[in-house]
Amino acid sequence: MAQPRRPRVPDPHRGRRLPRGLRRRVRSLALHLVRVQGGGHQVPRRRRGRVHRAVERHQQGSAPGQAHVGGRRRHRRLRHCSGTTIYTLCACFARLLLHTVHRVVINSIDLTRIFYDGNVQYYKFEFVVMCTGKYGDVPRMPVFPPGKGPEVFKGTVMHSLDYCKLSEEETVELMRGKKVVAVGYKKSAIDLANECAQANQGEDGQACTMLVRTLHWMVPSYSIWGLPFFLFYSTRFSQFFYERPNQGFFRSLLCRLTSPLRAGVSKFIESYLSWKLPLAKYGLTPDHRFVEDYASCQLAFLPEGFFDMADRGLLRFKRAPDGWWLSENGVVLKDGTEVEADLVFLATGFEGTDKLREVLPKPFRGVLVNKSSMIPLYHGTIHPLIPNMAFVGFVESASNLRTSELRCRWLAGLLEGRFELPTVKAMMGHVASEADAMRRTTRFYRRHCISTYSIHDKDGMSADLSSATLRKANWIAELLAPNNKQDY
Repeated sequence: MAQPRRPRVPDPHRGRRLPRGLRRRVRSLALHLVRVQGGGHQVPRRRRGRVHRAVERHQQGSAPGQAHVGGRRRHRRLRHCSGTTIYTLCACFARLLLHTVHRVVINSIDLTRIFYDGNVQYYKFEFVVMCTGKYGDVPRMPVFPPGKGPEVFKGTVMHSLDYCKLSEEETVELMRGKKVVAVGYKKSAIDLANECAQANQGEDGQACTMLVRTLHWMVPSYSIWGLPFFLFYSTRFSQFFYERPNQGFFRSLLCRLTSPLRAGVSKFIESYLSWKLPLAKYGLTPDHRFVEDYASCQLAFLPEGFFDMADRGLLRFKRAPDGWWLSENGVVLKDGTEVEADLVFLATGFEGTDKLREVLPKPFRGVLVNKSSMIPLYHGTIHPLIPNMAFVGFVESASNLRTSELRCRWLAGLLEGRFELPTVKAMMGHVASEADAMRRTTRFYRRHCISTYSIHDKDGMSADLSSATLRKANWIAELLAPNNKQDY
């Protein structure tokens, strides 16, 4: 069978290949894109939308025997998947999806080293945008005491990164009839444990145990006591009472005075979740407020019938706040309790920062994170201490796709020369004020999340682009309706 024709890498120095909005100032722009990848689980059918189905089609390819999809067809699929400028921005370099950026050399001239069929080719770029994302590729592995790690365990230890590479049939065969322990209590761990319980239904099924270190609030639907969820955090009026960066004295005073109101909203939601879900029955009630999980983008939406599986004995929960390790037969908790297991899943997250360190040159690896172990990104995009480079996809919100799209538009305006960046000191001050606002809202402030001041963040970028900040038809809608993708 004839091999597919090798796609030609476009010349980065020919202006006619650039998107129309970038032709005036920028001669070249490369986006390092990695394969579209979700978490370590399969999204339940009822939660799959058009975007998720398009991503699945993009991952699966087309007809059998086709080694890869051509650059133009792949770019069409990505545009269909998002419909946003996140891919339009890099239209001239869509075919770089077929390559791997090995490292970036930043000296007087920026070079990107690209491996192409085993040969090293050098391409000169004036600006590089890193879209590697925070999740995937580099798993976060627990640190075990000597002699108490995977080497002594007789069963199988697998990270959710490896689990997501298996087909649906392989996952069912892997978990059926086995004692499974899922370590974690966030989105991947919950969906993974739910799939394990479904695979073990029947006479020979075994219960799946979730090993929980830190409890978080879980939401069964987008309705709280009959009210839509967006009313509490996603409107301009609701976000007016929450901390935001560079808010000034009077806004700080207002936030102090309205702290009982914010606590009341959080308590109102907690009362519904405690009534709707059997959290107290299974010892899963967190000791922190609901808003702390929302402000740090750590909310998990429950799969349908999750606690029904627990009521049938197919799901168990074990708290391990003080740590755990492995033995020959399973998992041992700090208090000496041993949980037998044949298979241990580690839904412990990913190291997005380490993934960037592998690409950046040594002089910039030391300044990638600040003293709080956070990547200081101005508007979630520009690192004040790393020149000629931007980062997209490293800030979270209630809608990550929309957040990344708006940042791509803002970045396109910057490269086009529609506005200029402030000084390094001013950008560092803005990043520090964001961290302070997060620190006053949640104990999980090291996660770069803008969910409680996302509209304020959009207003700042819209102002830089000389666009209108008020997007609704009237003031009532502006105050009480949520901002959605149609507004931008």
